[in-house]
Amino acid sequence: MMPTIIITGSSGLVGSALVSYFSKLGFQVRAFQRSLPKSNNPSIVYYPFDLADVQDRGFKGADYIVHCAYRPVVSKHDRECMINIDIEGAKKIITLARKHNIKIVFFSTLAAHPAARSYYGKQKLFSEGLFDVKKDLIIKPGLVLGEGGGLFGRIASILRNYNLVPLVGRGQQRIQTIALDDLCRIVEVGIKKNIVGKFMIAHPSPVVMKDLYRYIADKMRKKPLFISIPLTITYYLLLLMERVGLKLPLTSQNVLGLEDLKIFDTAPSLERFGLTIKDYQTALNQLDLN
Repeated sequence: MMPTIIITGSSGLVGSALVSYFSKLGFQVRAFQRSLPKSNNPSIVYYPFDLADVQDRGFKGADYIVHCAYRPVVSKHDRECMINIDIEGAKKIITLARKHNIKIVFFSTLAAHPAARSYYGKQKLFSEGLFDVKKDLIIKPGLVLGEGGGLFGRIASILRNYNLVPLVGRGQQRIQTIALDDLCRIVEVGIKKNIVGKFMIAHPSPVVMKDLYRYIADKMRKKPLFISIPLTITYYLLLLMERVGLKLPLTSQNVLGLEDLKIFDTAPSLERFGLTIKDYQTALNQLDLN
Protein backbone atom coordinates (compact mmCIF):
# COMPACT_ATOMS: atom_id res chain seq x y z
CA MET A 1 0.00 0.00 0.00
CA MET A 2 1.35 3.42 -0.95
CA PRO A 3 1.98 5.97 1.81
CA THR A 4 -0.42 8.74 2.80
CA ILE A 5 0.79 12.33 2.61
CA ILE A 6 -0.82 15.51 3.93
CA ILE A 7 -0.25 18.76 2.04
CA THR A 8 -1.25 21.94 3.89
CA GLY A 9 -1.90 25.03 1.80
CA SER A 10 -2.85 22.72 -1.05
CA SER A 11 -4.52 25.49 -3.10
CA GLY A 12 -1.29 27.53 -3.35
CA LEU A 13 1.39 27.39 -6.02
CA VAL A 14 3.64 24.86 -4.30
CA GLY A 15 0.91 23.01 -2.42
CA SER A 16 -1.27 22.37 -5.49
CA ALA A 17 1.76 21.16 -7.46
CA LEU A 18 2.66 18.74 -4.66
CA VAL A 19 -0.90 17.39 -4.54
CA SER A 20 -0.80 16.62 -8.26
CA TYR A 21 2.77 15.28 -8.14
CA PHE A 22 2.27 12.81 -5.30
CA SER A 23 -1.12 11.73 -6.59
CA LYS A 24 0.53 10.74 -9.88
CA LEU A 25 3.17 8.79 -7.94
CA GLY A 26 0.37 6.73 -6.38
CA PHE A 27 0.37 8.29 -2.90
CA GLN A 28 -2.87 8.75 -1.01
CA VAL A 29 -3.04 12.54 -0.74
CA ARG A 30 -4.89 14.51 1.92
CA ALA A 31 -5.16 18.10 0.75
CA PHE A 32 -5.67 20.66 3.53
CA GLN A 33 -7.06 24.02 2.43
CA ARG A 34 -9.63 26.65 3.36
CA SER A 35 -12.16 26.03 0.59
CA LEU A 36 -12.96 22.56 -0.71
CA PRO A 37 -13.14 21.95 -4.48
CA LYS A 38 -14.97 19.15 -6.20
CA SER A 39 -12.65 16.25 -6.98
CA ASN A 40 -13.21 12.99 -8.85
CA ASN A 41 -9.71 11.70 -8.09
CA PRO A 42 -10.02 8.84 -5.56
CA SER A 43 -6.39 9.31 -4.47
CA ILE A 44 -7.04 12.90 -3.27
CA VAL A 45 -9.20 13.72 -0.25
CA TYR A 46 -9.76 17.38 0.65
CA TYR A 47 -10.06 18.54 4.24
CA PRO A 48 -11.12 21.98 5.53
CA PHE A 49 -8.10 23.64 7.10
CA ASP A 50 -7.47 26.97 8.78
CA LEU A 51 -4.14 27.96 10.35
CA ALA A 52 -6.07 29.99 12.91
CA ASP A 53 -7.91 26.88 14.11
CA VAL A 54 -5.93 23.70 13.43
CA GLN A 55 -7.99 20.63 14.34
CA ASP A 56 -7.03 16.97 14.78
CA ARG A 57 -8.82 16.05 11.59
CA GLY A 58 -7.21 14.07 8.78
CA PHE A 59 -3.94 13.44 10.64
CA LYS A 60 -4.53 9.90 11.89
CA GLY A 61 -2.97 7.25 9.65
CA ALA A 62 -0.85 9.68 7.61
CA ASP A 63 2.84 8.96 7.01
CA TYR A 64 4.04 12.41 5.94
CA ILE A 65 2.95 16.02 6.22
CA VAL A 66 4.29 18.82 4.02
CA HIS A 67 3.48 22.14 5.65
CA CYS A 68 3.19 24.81 2.93
CA ALA A 69 0.29 26.88 4.30
CA TYR A 70 0.87 30.49 5.31
CA ARG A 71 -1.04 33.75 5.23
CA PRO A 72 0.07 35.80 2.20
CA VAL A 73 -1.46 38.94 3.69
CA VAL A 74 -1.05 39.93 7.34
CA SER A 75 -2.88 42.95 8.70
CA LYS A 76 -1.05 45.87 10.29
CA HIS A 77 -3.06 45.22 13.46
CA ASP A 78 -1.82 41.62 13.69
CA ARG A 79 1.80 42.71 13.15
CA GLU A 80 1.61 45.43 15.79
CA CYS A 81 -0.16 43.20 18.32
CA MET A 82 2.24 40.31 17.65
CA ILE A 83 -0.63 38.10 16.57
CA ASN A 84 1.02 35.37 14.51
CA ILE A 85 -1.41 32.80 13.23
CA ASP A 86 1.30 31.18 11.08
CA ILE A 87 3.50 30.43 14.08
CA GLU A 88 0.66 29.27 16.33
CA GLY A 89 -0.66 27.11 13.52
CA ALA A 90 2.77 25.57 12.99
CA LYS A 91 3.00 24.73 16.69
CA LYS A 92 -0.32 22.87 16.54
CA ILE A 93 0.71 21.00 13.38
CA ILE A 94 3.95 19.87 15.06
CA THR A 95 2.03 18.67 18.13
CA LEU A 96 -0.43 16.67 16.02
CA ALA A 97 2.31 15.25 13.78
CA ARG A 98 4.23 14.04 16.83
CA LYS A 99 1.04 12.56 18.30
CA HIS A 100 0.36 10.55 15.14
CA ASN A 101 4.02 9.75 14.36
CA ILE A 102 4.03 11.67 11.06
CA LYS A 103 7.26 12.74 9.31
CA ILE A 104 7.30 16.55 8.86
CA VAL A 105 8.50 18.59 5.88
CA PHE A 106 8.33 22.34 6.47
CA PHE A 107 8.59 24.95 3.73
CA SER A 108 10.50 28.06 4.73
CA THR A 109 12.32 30.45 2.35
CA LEU A 110 15.78 31.76 1.49
CA ALA A 111 14.42 35.13 2.66
CA ALA A 112 14.38 33.80 6.23
CA HIS A 113 17.68 34.86 7.82
CA PRO A 114 18.74 36.91 10.87
CA ALA A 115 18.98 40.17 8.91
CA ALA A 116 15.49 39.85 7.38
CA ARG A 117 13.25 42.94 7.67
CA SER A 118 10.06 41.59 6.09
CA TYR A 119 7.37 40.08 8.30
CA TYR A 120 7.36 37.00 6.04
CA GLY A 121 11.09 36.42 6.43
CA LYS A 122 11.01 37.00 10.18
CA GLN A 123 8.09 34.68 10.87
CA LYS A 124 9.50 31.93 8.65
CA LEU A 125 12.84 32.15 10.47
CA PHE A 126 11.08 31.95 13.83
CA SER A 127 8.99 29.01 12.64
CA GLU A 128 12.13 27.12 11.57
CA GLY A 129 13.20 27.10 15.21
CA LEU A 130 10.04 25.22 16.20
CA PHE A 131 11.08 22.13 14.25
CA ASP A 132 13.61 19.47 15.20
CA VAL A 133 16.40 19.27 12.60
CA LYS A 134 17.18 15.75 13.85
CA LYS A 135 13.65 14.58 12.96
CA ASP A 136 12.19 17.03 10.45
CA LEU A 137 13.07 18.29 6.98
CA ILE A 138 13.15 22.07 6.50
CA ILE A 139 13.29 23.26 2.89
CA LYS A 140 14.30 26.87 2.17
CA PRO A 141 13.57 27.46 -1.55
CA GLY A 142 14.47 30.46 -3.65
CA LEU A 143 11.98 32.13 -5.98
CA VAL A 144 9.72 29.33 -7.23
CA LEU A 145 9.15 29.44 -11.00
CA GLY A 146 5.86 27.83 -11.95
CA GLU A 147 2.49 28.56 -13.50
CA GLY A 148 0.02 29.89 -10.97
CA GLY A 149 0.33 32.05 -7.87
CA GLY A 150 3.13 32.98 -5.54
CA LEU A 151 5.54 35.89 -5.98
CA PHE A 152 6.45 34.68 -9.47
CA GLY A 153 2.76 34.71 -10.40
CA ARG A 154 2.50 38.35 -9.31
CA ILE A 155 5.60 39.27 -11.31
CA ALA A 156 4.22 37.53 -14.40
CA SER A 157 0.85 39.26 -13.95
CA ILE A 158 2.47 42.70 -13.79
CA LEU A 159 4.51 42.04 -16.94
CA ARG A 160 1.47 40.63 -18.74
CA ASN A 161 -0.97 43.43 -17.87
CA TYR A 162 1.03 46.66 -17.63
CA ASN A 163 2.97 48.66 -20.19
CA LEU A 164 4.89 50.52 -17.49
CA VAL A 165 6.72 48.24 -15.09
CA PRO A 166 8.64 49.55 -12.06
CA LEU A 167 12.09 48.19 -11.35
CA VAL A 168 12.42 48.55 -7.60
CA GLY A 169 15.95 49.52 -6.67
CA ARG A 170 16.77 49.64 -10.40
CA GLY A 171 16.22 45.88 -10.54
CA GLN A 172 19.79 45.24 -9.39
CA GLN A 173 18.88 42.63 -6.77
CA ARG A 174 20.30 39.17 -7.39
CA ILE A 175 17.93 36.29 -6.80
CA GLN A 176 18.20 32.51 -6.85
CA THR A 177 15.43 30.45 -8.41
CA ILE A 178 14.00 26.93 -8.37
CA ALA A 179 11.67 25.35 -10.93
CA LEU A 180 8.42 24.11 -9.41
CA ASP A 181 8.82 20.57 -10.77
CA ASP A 182 12.37 20.41 -9.39
CA LEU A 183 11.04 21.46 -5.99
CA CYS A 184 8.51 18.60 -6.08
CA ARG A 185 11.34 16.17 -6.84
CA ILE A 186 13.28 17.53 -3.87
CA VAL A 187 10.35 16.72 -1.56
CA GLU A 188 9.99 13.23 -3.04
CA VAL A 189 13.68 12.42 -2.53
CA GLY A 190 13.59 13.95 0.95
CA ILE A 191 10.81 11.73 2.23
CA LYS A 192 11.92 8.57 0.42
CA LYS A 193 15.49 8.88 1.73
CA ASN A 194 14.30 10.11 5.14
CA ILE A 195 16.50 13.20 4.88
CA VAL A 196 16.38 15.47 7.92
CA GLY A 197 17.86 18.89 8.62
CA LYS A 198 17.72 22.33 7.03
CA PHE A 199 18.50 22.80 3.33
CA MET A 200 18.74 25.79 0.99
CA ILE A 201 17.19 24.78 -2.32
CA ALA A 202 17.80 26.95 -5.39
CA HIS A 203 20.01 27.06 -8.44
CA PRO A 204 23.53 28.02 -7.32
CA SER A 205 23.82 30.77 -9.96
CA PRO A 206 21.74 33.88 -9.22
CA VAL A 207 20.03 36.07 -11.81
CA VAL A 208 19.76 39.86 -11.67
CA MET A 209 16.11 40.82 -11.16
CA LYS A 210 15.90 43.13 -14.19
CA ASP A 211 17.31 40.35 -16.41
CA LEU A 212 14.69 37.96 -15.05
CA TYR A 213 11.95 40.51 -15.81
CA ARG A 214 13.21 41.03 -19.34
CA TYR A 215 13.46 37.30 -20.04
CA ILE A 216 9.89 36.75 -18.84
CA ALA A 217 8.66 39.68 -20.93
CA ASP A 218 10.41 38.28 -24.02
CA LYS A 219 8.73 34.90 -23.45
CA MET A 220 5.38 36.71 -23.33
CA ARG A 221 6.25 38.74 -26.43
CA LYS A 222 5.75 41.88 -24.37
CA LYS A 223 7.81 45.06 -24.53
CA PRO A 224 7.01 47.01 -21.37
CA LEU A 225 8.78 50.21 -20.45
CA PHE A 226 10.85 49.57 -17.35
CA ILE A 227 11.09 52.46 -14.91
CA SER A 228 13.76 52.45 -12.22
CA ILE A 229 12.47 53.53 -8.79
CA PRO A 230 14.62 53.73 -5.62
CA LEU A 231 13.73 50.99 -3.16
CA THR A 232 13.14 53.29 -0.18
CA ILE A 233 10.80 55.59 -2.14
CA THR A 234 8.86 52.57 -3.42
CA TYR A 235 8.48 51.19 0.08
CA TYR A 236 7.04 54.37 1.57
CA LEU A 237 4.76 55.04 -1.41
CA LEU A 238 3.29 51.54 -1.11
CA LEU A 239 2.96 51.94 2.64
CA LEU A 240 0.99 55.15 2.12
CA MET A 241 -1.29 53.54 -0.46
CA GLU A 242 -1.94 50.57 1.83
CA ARG A 243 -2.94 52.86 4.67
CA VAL A 244 -5.64 54.44 2.51
CA GLY A 245 -6.90 50.99 1.50
CA LEU A 246 -5.52 50.68 -2.04
CA LYS A 247 -4.71 47.14 -3.15
CA LEU A 248 -1.82 46.80 -5.60
CA PRO A 249 0.02 43.83 -7.17
CA LEU A 250 3.10 44.77 -5.13
CA THR A 251 3.07 45.36 -1.36
CA SER A 252 5.41 47.15 1.03
CA GLN A 253 6.26 43.76 2.50
CA ASN A 254 7.26 42.53 -0.98
CA VAL A 255 9.68 45.47 -1.20
CA LEU A 256 11.20 44.59 2.17
CA GLY A 257 11.53 41.04 0.86
CA LEU A 258 13.55 42.34 -2.09
CA GLU A 259 15.81 44.15 0.34
CA ASP A 260 16.20 40.91 2.30
CA LEU A 261 17.58 39.00 -0.70
CA LYS A 262 20.92 37.29 -0.09
CA ILE A 263 22.90 34.79 -2.13
CA PHE A 264 23.62 31.40 -0.58
CA ASP A 265 25.81 28.47 -1.52
CA THR A 266 23.13 25.92 -2.33
CA ALA A 267 25.42 23.32 -3.93
CA PRO A 268 25.93 21.29 -0.71
CA SER A 269 22.17 21.04 -0.17
CA LEU A 270 21.53 19.94 -3.75
CA GLU A 271 24.34 17.39 -3.49
CA ARG A 272 22.66 15.88 -0.42
CA PHE A 273 19.55 15.23 -2.50
CA GLY A 274 21.57 13.99 -5.47
CA LEU A 275 19.71 16.21 -7.93
CA THR A 276 20.69 18.66 -10.65
CA ILE A 277 18.14 21.42 -11.06
CA LYS A 278 17.29 23.75 -13.93
CA ASP A 279 18.58 27.30 -14.27
CA TYR A 280 16.01 30.10 -14.58
CA GLN A 281 16.07 30.19 -18.39
CA THR A 282 15.46 26.45 -18.77
CA ALA A 283 12.74 26.61 -16.12
CA LEU A 284 10.96 29.51 -17.85
CA ASN A 285 11.24 27.91 -21.28
CA GLN A 286 9.07 25.00 -20.12
CA LEU A 287 6.28 27.28 -18.85
CA ASP A 288 3.29 28.61 -20.79
CA LEU A 289 3.44 32.31 -19.88
CA ASN A 290 0.93 33.62 -22.44
